[in-house]
Amino acid sequence: MDTLLTFSASRLFAPLLLAALASAVLLGVLAWRTPYLARAGLRHIGRRKARTALIVFGLMLSTSFVASSIAIDDTIALAVKTVAVFSLGRIDEDVTAGGDSMTQYPASYGGIVTHALADDPHVAGVAPALVVPNLLVADVTARQVRGGVSAFAIQPENAGPLGDLRDSAGARRPVDALDRSELYLNRAVGQLLNAQPGDTVDLYSTLWKGERYSFRVKALVTGGPLGDNPAIVLPLPILRRLAGAEGFINHIYVANTGDGLTGVGYSDEIASRMVGALPGLLGVSTVKQDGVTFAVRTQDVSGRILTLYTLFALAIGLMLIFLLFVLLAAERRAELGMARALGLRRGHIVRMLLFEGAAYDAGAAAAGILAGLGLGV
Repeated sequence: MDTLLTFSASRLFAPLLLAALASAVLLGVLAWRTPYLARAGLRHIGRRKARTALIVFGLMLSTSFVASSIAIDDTIALAVKTVAVFSLGRIDEDVTAGGDSMTQYPASYGGIVTHALADDPHVAGVAPALVVPNLLVADVTARQVRGGVSAFAIQPENAGPLGDLRDSAGARRPVDALDRSELYLNRAVGQLLNAQPGDTVDLYSTLWKGERYSFRVKALVTGGPLGDNPAIVLPLPILRRLAGAEGFINHIYVANTGDGLTGVGYSDEIASRMVGALPGLLGVSTVKQDGVTFAVRTQDVSGRILTLYTLFALAIGLMLIFLLFVLLAAERRAELGMARALGLRRGHIVRMLLFEGAAYDAGAAAAGILAGLGLGV
């Protein structure tokens, strides 16, 4: 949770914690100075256990309205961000020629980027790559065909997490383990083709009209630069030969440190370093940061609705607490009248109810924490 009703949650934590501690200390001082009022307020809690349980449950219910709206907002925000960036895999920044992902440029620029970012602690990997989109892949063994598949070929040295491909069993599948006649399928295209390791697939493209190239599926993989879009992985020399791009690439992928989503905070700094090292014909795109920003803006609509719901929940909770104490006072009208007759002032009676209400709140908080821990196990 980053915000609560448009306020920074991290900034609210300290004031709210201090307010809670100050309230607890104040109640303790009042109970120490007037112990007879504390005993008079707390004696009713154990007398009517069913009523006490009902009041504690009501307080838990009122706070659960607010907690549920915050939890739903956080869940939606995380889901939207994850879906928005999952297709990018571990790619945080992308270097292309003039913003055109198809234009090729010399592979030597990959070394320039690697050198420029070599001492940056926020960079986890740099991978020059050649990407050929819109391939037609035909699984000869399964007799299935899929179009719109992208072919990835990356330089594995210094790739870090960008070269970390895993099969369904979690075993690493290095890019340089492929021979000239093998390729990897990502899970998306593997499911679409109903492919299995060992199948024979044919590749077709408008780049080589009238030609087809056969490869054997070595494994179904995920991770690295692969997301949920249909893709295959080939050795870089092989894809260069097929595309007629010897000595060229059209992407330089950079992966930031973190879990693939938390590293977007370093994108601006890393992009600035690359822009300073590269010639003007190449541009740097902070693709994952842009995706997260767009997702947050899209999620803002649901966030506003949930904020309104939270305000209603707070109002309902306050009303419920108010009604509980009004009912407590109304139920003990005769008792409170006798107390006034014995010399207690209005402030003393309010203090008695305050002690009793604090005990209910403490019980509701403890029960809520235990219930949350129980659900989380």
